[in-house]
Amino acid sequence: RDGGGCFKTPRQSLPAGAVVLDGSSLAVAYELVTPDPVSLPNGTYQGVHTFTVGPGKDFDFGAHAQVARSSVDVAFVLKVRHKFMITDSGAGNDVKLAPAQGWLNWIAEGKPSTRIERDVMYGLSTGEPLRVSLRCEDGEDAAGRCVMRNAHGSVVPVDLSLTVIGATTDRKAPFSRIPLTTRAPAALDVDRYLDNAVATAHVAIDGPGVSEMGQHPGTTYTGRVSVVFDAITD
Repeated sequence: RDGGGCFKTPRQSLPAGAVVLDGSSLAVAYELVTPDPVSLPNGTYQGVHTFTVGPGKDFDFGAHAQVARSSVDVAFVLKVRHKFMITDSGAGNDVKLAPAQGWLNWIAEGKPSTRIERDVMYGLSTGEPLRVSLRCEDGEDAAGRCVMRNAHGSVVPVDLSLTVIGATTDRKAPFSRIPLTTRAPAALDVDRYLDNAVATAHVAIDGPGVSEMGQHPGTTYTGRVSVVFDAITD
């Protein structure tokens, strides 16, 4: 009929009295339009929509129908749980540290750099808070920093900090150059879903470490470091 309703004509005339429709003989199809789930924080969203029953109402069984109730409540429960994903182009697999102006400039200047470093960028997608720490394959120093070694037993610590655009610390400060160690994990918080947010691992060796490496020319320092992301659970 007009207005989007639907009806069915009985195959034969119905005698006076009640027509009983049990729950198994009546179905309703609907389309639920929700906000973009990507913009919603994780959680459970609940709501109720009430449909009216009677002549001219949402469910109209005719002017002479006898109905047991004047309304029907339909409850909706939606759960949003975003996935965690790291998008890595492969740049983080082999990080080669260098002075800020490059090795050629260092050689031309004729003096050692006070710091060698490299930034590694990747994408981070998460809708949940995380705890971030390090795992060192070649040992760590007293402060929980991972170390690099050469073949002659020389050891230098590595400073590694992390920046994630759009994330905050547990004190609601921007998550920018937050030092990572094997000890107390750094809390990374989000108030919305981060979709492939720019994350940068800042890897560096400071002056004392560079001086130690300078005493072993011709050797190679290597080390394996893993950045570990753990979900925060209640």
